[in-house]
Amino acid sequence: MENKIKVSVFDREELSKTLVENYLKDVENIEKVSKFDDFAPEKLDFSSNELQIIIVDIPAKSRKLLDDIQKVSALHKNLKFILISYDLSTNLIVDSLRSGAKDFLPKPLIKKDLIGAIEKIQEREEFEKNRKKIAKIITVYSNKGGIGKTTLAVNLAREIAENAKEKVLLLDLNMHLGDVTAFLDINPSYDMGYYVENLHKITADFIYSTLKQYKTSDFLVLADSPYRRPSYNISNEDILKLIDKLKEFFSYIVIDTNSNIDERNTEIFNLSDYIFFMTVANLPTLRNCERSINAFSGVKNLKDKMRIILNRYIQSEGLSIEDIENVLQQKIYWKIPNNYFTTVEAINKGKTISEFSPESNIAENFKQLARTIISKI
Repeated sequence: MENKIKVSVFDREELSKTLVENYLKDVENIEKVSKFDDFAPEKLDFSSNELQIIIVDIPAKSRKLLDDIQKVSALHKNLKFILISYDLSTNLIVDSLRSGAKDFLPKPLIKKDLIGAIEKIQEREEFEKNRKKIAKIITVYSNKGGIGKTTLAVNLAREIAENAKEKVLLLDLNMHLGDVTAFLDINPSYDMGYYVENLHKITADFIYSTLKQYKTSDFLVLADSPYRRPSYNISNEDILKLIDKLKEFFSYIVIDTNSNIDERNTEIFNLSDYIFFMTVANLPTLRNCERSINAFSGVKNLKDKMRIILNRYIQSEGLSIEDIENVLQQKIYWKIPNNYFTTVEAINKGKTISEFSPESNIAENFKQLARTIISKI
């Protein structure tokens, strides 16, 4: 049974306290609302480590009050502060959030804003509470463009999030030329360089408030925005440190790489738990795929990690599966059907395939692949 949340309101204005009480009356997971006039730490319940929401009215001159909130917030991580005020000056809002508050809301309070703020705090707590400590990293690679690498990465990440109900990060490391943002029709607020520069700040709260969510809080995206200067001067070491840090907060990380055969991709493969090499059933591409696999021979346990994904497969045409496996000297792990028009339409609309055409054969194929991965990885 889900634990009930205690809410404490500190506000001299009786109407404001009554509003909070009324707004939260029918919210199922709220245990009770305690009301006080002046904020004082001794009025808080420190006997439990369960989540508590503390709502405090902040006047214009509030330095001491914000200092007190900062001290309590630092000592008791289960106490989450929402600060409210008639004063909407930038300085007060910034100082309030710096004090450790999770949100700042204007007075008079609006019901949907208050409930939304509380739900957001709960989601962040669940994010932290239920995350697996070390993510499984799945890197998607093809030795040339146009094979469907980003299509697989985007749809696989979404289907894993939907079916596993775990936190999944889609990481676009095809920097400068990546298409993840276009495929999902999103515009991230922060670029890759921002996370590299703020590596020391990365916490569950930081991730949840800065990474781009796609439709659900279980599926987050880290990619350079198409509308801002891309991240330059990021070293391989920077990327590896970033991935290593992000592993602490997700159950799965799906990486969309570029098509280079270089040191960066070698390092990413070494860090990965599984490498999905994508190819299609024509001889020139298969030969290139074979050479590409051989070129990465320095990757630790490459054959154990590698999974060959055959895209746009039509059983009655071209080479047989046996022919393909003979060329690659590798077993085919998964076959994705050829449904070009559905795929292109989904991309053009900025949607995943299961959103655009949930009954299509390719949507079902990605769902089954995700379920297979969840059950075996």
